[in-house]
Amino acid sequence: KRLVKARLIWNEFTKSAHQMAEPGACFIDKVHRESTSTPYGHKEVASNPCGAQYLSPYSCCRLLCMNLYSYVISPFMSSAKFNWDLFRSDGILMQRLADDLVDLDLEKIHLILNKIKNDPEPQQTKQVAIDLWENIKEITLQDRRTGCGLTGLGDSVAALGMKYGSEESLKFCEEMQQALKFAAYKCSIDMAKELGPFPKYDYEKDRNSEFILRLKKENQELFYGMKKFGRRNMMLLTIA
Repeated sequence: KRLVKARLIWNEFTKSAHQMAEPGACFIDKVHRESTSTPYGHKEVASNPCGAQYLSPYSCCRLLCMNLYSYVISPFMSSAKFNWDLFRSDGILMQRLADDLVDLDLEKIHLILNKIKNDPEPQQTKQVAIDLWENIKEITLQDRRTGCGLTGLGDSVAALGMKYGSEESLKFCEEMQQALKFAAYKCSIDMAKELGPFPKYDYEKDRNSEFILRLKKENQELFYGMKKFGRRNMMLLTIA
C-alpha cells in the first residue's frame, strides 16, 4: 500500500471516462446495499468493464434496451417533446420480452445439457461441463434475472433542446429513468400475478435492499402490489 494524491486518482478517472467511457470507480459495498439480489444470497462478485450489472456466480443478464431518441417528437425543433405515454407502454413491453428470454434461455440450456450427456466422451470428461450448465440452469430458475435499459441519452437530450449535464437535462434524466423503473416493476408484478413470482421471493428479504426501500417511498402502490403478489424477476434493470 502507498499514499497517493487524490488529484492523481481523480485525473485518471476523468481521463478514462473521456477516452473510453469507462465509469472509473464502482463501490462494491454500495452495489450490495442497492442490489435486489444480494438479500437472497445471490451476492454479486463481478461485472463486465462497462459496469452494466454486477452478477453472482453462474448468473447471466439478458440485456434489452430502448433507444430514447425514437421517443423524441420533432427532434431539434422548438416544438420538440418526449413521448412519455409511448415510452411507458414500451417499458412494460420490454420487461415482458425480457422475461420471455429467461424461458428461451432455459430451453437452450436443456438442449445443451442433453447434447453433452449424449456425447461419446467418458462421463468424467463431460462432468465438468454438466456441472457448469446445471448450476447456470438452477440460478436462472431461481432469479429470472433481466436487464432492461436504454441507449441514446445524449442524442435525446440534444434533440430536446437541452444542454447535456444542465439542471434541466438532469431533471429529465431522473424523471425518464423513474418512468422506466415504474413501468418495468409494474410489468414484473403483473406477471407474478399471472405466472407466479421468482421462486425465492420474500418480502422480508426485499426490505434489505436500499433500492426497494426507495421504491416504497416513490410509489407505494407498486411496493404494496409487490408485497402482495411478489415480482416475476429478482433483478430487472440495467444501463450499460
